[in-house]
Amino acid sequence: MTPSRQDFDPESGSECIGALLVRVRLASGRSQLRVAELLCAASGVPTLTRHEVSRWEREERIPSQRWLRWLAVVLDVPLDDLERAAGFARARRGDAPAGLTADPPESWLPADAGATNAPLAAVAGATNAPLPAVAGATNAPVEGPATRMDATMLASRIAALRRMDDLVGGADLTRLTGRELSAALRLLRPGNLSEVQRRRLLPAVAELAQLTCWVAADAGAPVRARRAHRVGVEAATAAGAHGLLGHLLTTLAHLNAGDTANAGPSPAGAAHDPRAALELARQGYRLARPTASATARALLLHRMAFAAARAGQRRACEQALAGAERAFERRDPERDPAWLYWFDDAELTAMTGRCYAALGRPRVAEPLLRAALADRRIRLRAWALYAGWLAAAQLDTREVEGACATARAALLTTVRVGSVRALRQLTALHPRLRPLRAVPAVRDYADLYRSAVPYLPTGPGGAAAARAG
Repeated sequence: MTPSRQDFDPESGSECIGALLVRVRLASGRSQLRVAELLCAASGVPTLTRHEVSRWEREERIPSQRWLRWLAVVLDVPLDDLERAAGFARARRGDAPAGLTADPPESWLPADAGATNAPLAAVAGATNAPLPAVAGATNAPVEGPATRMDATMLASRIAALRRMDDLVGGADLTRLTGRELSAALRLLRPGNLSEVQRRRLLPAVAELAQLTCWVAADAGAPVRARRAHRVGVEAATAAGAHGLLGHLLTTLAHLNAGDTANAGPSPAGAAHDPRAALELARQGYRLARPTASATARALLLHRMAFAAARAGQRRACEQALAGAERAFERRDPERDPAWLYWFDDAELTAMTGRCYAALGRPRVAEPLLRAALADRRIRLRAWALYAGWLAAAQLDTREVEGACATARAALLTTVRVGSVRALRQLTALHPRLRPLRAVPAVRDYADLYRSAVPYLPTGPGGAAAARAG
């Protein structure tokens, strides 16, 4: 579609939606296919194709309110501009008066509820149903009067949940985080809070949704993870919390890049697509960078580096790693958000080793991962995950006995912590170990694994994760 004079309204200053999408996409150097891939990765909806993007640009169809929100995130365009352009297109077609959208007014937050005035139907309580699908929980009432909770109290609950996440896996924690998120969403229904209270609570809801997504992914519950992630993105957008929005997008990018040693399905339920994950990580970093602390920038750059490693883009990975090192050196803990408490130099070393392992550079990865695993600050689930990467690197260098010893330790830690993600990290090694069954260390590991099967964590599919080995 070539923009023309008819695509612009000089009185209102509105650009038609098709022309706007073409202009922004071409300015970013992206194809229609790449935009479609990014929309699928960000929204968790795998079925949107480039043909739909083409229809939007040719205005055979007008993006729904839902897709306008995701286009705003993926293309880094103000939502108001997209809505205005869509309204102009509808008016030109005679579908509706200019400026109106298909969504009813009650699906919108009040005008002063957030810096971007973004729609937040699920969070704002446009319907009376809580989100049991996010939580995997029932409509159980909130313990204690919900209206007494404020942002400080919710932040305290989130801090407690994060400490629990350090000690137990998602399989044991996902229902609890889900119930907390459902309670927070019920609290945001109209009439429960003043607008000032609502605005203060939205960033905490976004943070809780990110944690709920992370825990659900660790539990092997991709549907819950995707839905919690969408709630978090909408809450962060409505609050104008760009740092949290970047954190959410890079979280999804990390999960979708495939954070186990093979290239199977991601814990967030999306198809394994490292290139789309890399674009999503870059988008999250761009959004967060202006306001993020140095430590937060280091973390987001590391997630970008990991996605680049999974995509086989060595130069992009190493550039992001170098940027993360520089940012981490300038960190000021007093400026860091509470959710960054875990990101220290031991984690930085471990994450760097994992990136090099994903790049296929085991000689560089192995000493970094060994140093990190020797540091007592690495928490249980993280220890099991990084140990799985170390075992993979050892197999790459044909240290079969060392890889089996590492895998044994990781298996025992996985039983202790109950993490489906950690278990998948281990079972990703099994196809590589089977041809080596004649090696005594491999047989010993296989015997230990078989004896551990009754105690291994399972996702929603029951024992399927255990059978993967």
